[in-house]
Amino acid sequence: MIKKLLFFFAAFLLTSVAQAQNETQEHWWGYVSEDTQRTGLGVQAADTYHCAIFIPGNQAVASGKTIKAVRFGLTAAGAEDVKVWLASSLPSKITAANTLQIVNVTTTGQTIDVNLTSPYTIPAGGVYVGYSFTIGKVSTQDDQYPVFTTGSDNSNGLYLKTDQNVPQWSNLYGNGYGSLFLQVLLEGEFFENAATPADFGPFYTVLGQPVTGQFAITNIGTTPLSSIDYTITSDGVTSAEQHIDITSPIAFNNTDYISITVPADTAAHASTKTLNITKVNGSDNAQADQGAQFTLYTLPEKVDRNVVVEEYTGTGCGYCPRGLIGMEKLRKTYGDRFIGIGLHQYNTSDAMYINSNAYAKLSFGGAPSCRMDRGDEIDPYYGSSNDICNDFADEMTVPALAKVSVSGVVDTLLTKVEAKAEIKALIDDSKFSLEFVVVGDSLKGTGTAWNQSNYYYQGTTAQWGVGNDMAIFCKGGKYGKSSVSGWYFNDVALCSSYVNGSNKAPALGTLAGGESKEAEYTLTLPTKTTLKNAMKQDQLYIIALVVDQNKKIVNAAKAKIELQQPEVIDPDTVVVNPDDLELEAPEGWIKAIANGNLADSVVTSYAAKEYPSANIVDAIIVPGAGKNNSRGIVVKAGDDTQNEGAQAWDSQFWIKLNQALPTGTKLHVEFDYKASQAAKVTTQSHAAPGSYLHWAMIGDVSFTAEWQHFSADVEVTDAMAKGDNGNGNGEGVLSIAFNLQEEKSATDYFFDNFGVWYQLPVVDGIQSLKADNAAEAVFNLNGQKVQKARKGLYIQNGKKIVR
Repeated sequence: MIKKLLFFFAAFLLTSVAQAQNETQEHWWGYVSEDTQRTGLGVQAADTYHCAIFIPGNQAVASGKTIKAVRFGLTAAGAEDVKVWLASSLPSKITAANTLQIVNVTTTGQTIDVNLTSPYTIPAGGVYVGYSFTIGKVSTQDDQYPVFTTGSDNSNGLYLKTDQNVPQWSNLYGNGYGSLFLQVLLEGEFFENAATPADFGPFYTVLGQPVTGQFAITNIGTTPLSSIDYTITSDGVTSAEQHIDITSPIAFNNTDYISITVPADTAAHASTKTLNITKVNGSDNAQADQGAQFTLYTLPEKVDRNVVVEEYTGTGCGYCPRGLIGMEKLRKTYGDRFIGIGLHQYNTSDAMYINSNAYAKLSFGGAPSCRMDRGDEIDPYYGSSNDICNDFADEMTVPALAKVSVSGVVDTLLTKVEAKAEIKALIDDSKFSLEFVVVGDSLKGTGTAWNQSNYYYQGTTAQWGVGNDMAIFCKGGKYGKSSVSGWYFNDVALCSSYVNGSNKAPALGTLAGGESKEAEYTLTLPTKTTLKNAMKQDQLYIIALVVDQNKKIVNAAKAKIELQQPEVIDPDTVVVNPDDLELEAPEGWIKAIANGNLADSVVTSYAAKEYPSANIVDAIIVPGAGKNNSRGIVVKAGDDTQNEGAQAWDSQFWIKLNQALPTGTKLHVEFDYKASQAAKVTTQSHAAPGSYLHWAMIGDVSFTAEWQHFSADVEVTDAMAKGDNGNGNGEGVLSIAFNLQEEKSATDYFFDNFGVWYQLPVVDGIQSLKADNAAEAVFNLNGQKVQKARKGLYIQNGKKIVR
C-alpha cells in the first residue's frame, strides 16, 4: 500500500510538470531583452558585416523549440543588401549552399521582425542565427557603429566578421561588448515557473563577516518571477533553504539582480560554492539543477589593492589622444593607487613600440582601449559608460589577495634593471605568478616616430562629445593639429619579464596564508637609439604584477628605479695610487695648462660650476677619484629635470689655457674621463670661463661608467676665437667649456691626466691674423701677442719690425 501511494505521488508530479508544458505557446527569446539600452559596434568604415548568435541544442529555454521568426535592429542609413539566415556552422560566405535558410530584408529600424521561409526546429547540435548587411557609404555615426549590442556578455551571444576589416569569425565574448541584439520567436511548450542564476564571480569578505552580493537571476518561466527559495552548497554541504520575495517581479526572458547574503568561511581560503534556486513563486523550480557557481575569498584582513590599467595605444592611432587624456586623468585623480602601463603596440613605426612577444599576451579589439587588472576591455577615456574614473573607483573596492612590494636598481649605462619583489599571500593554497614591467615617464623625442596622430583637431569638444580636458587636442587647442609633436608620454612600457612570449620571472609556487616569497629578476632595457636617448634615469619605474590562475591581477606595486651607486671615495680609507706621469708636449708644441696629471693641488687650469649654484669656482681635486685610484677632478651636476628653463650649461667644467689662442691655432687636447652614468657632454669655446664665444670646440664627449681616453686635434676658427658673429667680442680662445647638464639629471663627472698643447699659426706677413685691433697689436715671431715689445724682431700690421 505504501509503495502504491509513493508511485501515485510520483506520477502526480510528472503529470503536473507535463501540464505546465503541454500547451503550445509562442515567445520571443534571446540572450538579451528588448527593453535594455543598446550600444553600437563597428569598424567605422564601409564594409559587409555578418553577425550571429549560437543556440545550443540543450539550451534551457530553446531546447526542442521551433524558430518561426527573427528579431534584430539596424538603423544605419548606409545599410543595404540585408539578409537574415540560419546555419549549422558559421559560414565563410552567406550563400544558399552554406546556410539552412536565407531571407532578404527590405526594411530597417530599431526593431525588425522577419518571418522565416519555413519554421525550423532546433536540433541537438544547435543552430547559428544571424543577419548580414553591407554599409556602402559611411555618412553617420550609425554607419560607423551599425551592430547593436546590449546586456551582458554571453559565451554564445556575439559572433562577428566583416569582409574587409575582420575577415575571420570572432567570438567577442569577454570583451565587455554585451550580446548581439537578436531574438528568435520560439514555438513550443514552456515552463510556467523556472529560473536560472548566472555564474558570478567572486565575493570577498573578512573572517567572521558575512557578505551580501548581487546575483543575476533570469526568469525562463512564462509566469513573472515574484519569489525564490535557494540553497548554497560548499564543500559538499548544502545549507538550509532560504526565501526571498522580489518587489518588482521579473518578466519572462528578463534578468535582474537579487541581493543574497553569504556567510564567511571559518578559515582564510578560497572556496567554490554553488547557488541553486529550489523554488520559483512557491512552486518547484523546473530548472533547479541549473545552479550557479561562485568563489568566496575569506581573508584574514582587508588590504587595499592598487589597480593596474594596461592601455593599448600608438602614435599612429588618431583616436588615441583620448587615451592619453584618460590615463593622465587617472594619474592625477588616484595617485599611487593607479598603476598605468601604456602598451604602444598599435603601429610598429611608433618610437615606443614594444613587441607583442615582449609582454603578456592581451587581446584588444582596437585602439585606444584598456583593461583594468586584466578584466573586460573598456575605453580608457569613457570607461564602460561615460567616465573611466567610475570604473576605476569600482575596481578599487575589490580587496587584494596578496601584499606586494617592489624595488629596482638600474646600471649607470641604463642597460639593465635589477628587480626585487616580495609577495605575501593572504589566503591558503595561493597559486600566483609574478611579472615585472619597467615603464618610463616624460618620454619625448623629435621626428615622425614621436608624432602623435590626432583626429580630434577636426572639431570642437562639443562636436566630438568629449569633455573640456580634451580641448587641447580639438580645434583651436594647443595640440589641435593632425600630427602632434612635443608631447611627453607617460606610463610607457619599456620592457617586461616576458622574453619571446614566455614569462621568465621566478615561479612563486603554492603559498600558504601569511607566507612570504622573495623573487629577483634582471630586465633588459631597450637598446634602440631613438628610445634609449629619450629615457631619463630618474623617470624610470619598476612594477610587480601578481597574477592569479584566471590571469587576473590580484595586486601590484610600483617604485621609482634607483641608480646603481658608484663606489664612494673616502680619502681616509681608500688606497690612493700614485698619479701617472704628466703628459709631455710633442716637439714644436707649447704646453697650455699646469698640473695636467693632478699630482698636486694646483687648479689654476681648471674651473667648475655645479647646478643649482651659478658660481664659477676652482675645480676640486679628490684623492682616489682619478684613474686607477689616483687623484682626479670631480664635478657634480645637479638634477634640474623640474627646472622649466633648464639649459645644458647649468653645470660646466672648464680647462683654462695659459694664453688666448687666435684664429688658425692648432690645438691638441686629451684626458681620461668617466661618469656615474651614461651621459653626452657638449663643448664650447669661451674667453674667460663663463664668457661664451662659440657653440663648438673639441666636439661631443660620450661618458660612460668606465674610464675612457679622449684625444682630439682642432684648428681654432674665427667663430671660436672671436664669437659666433665674429664681432670682436673675443680675442682668442682662453678656456674650453664642457656642458654637463645635457642629460638634466644628477651625474658625477670624473677627469684625470690632461694634456693640452698648441701651435700658433705660421707667421708669414701675418695674413692669418685678423684681429680688429691688428693695426696696434704687436706679435713675436711665434705669433704670440705681446703687451710690450722689448728689443728684437716683431710683427705689426703684417710687417716685420725691429725694436
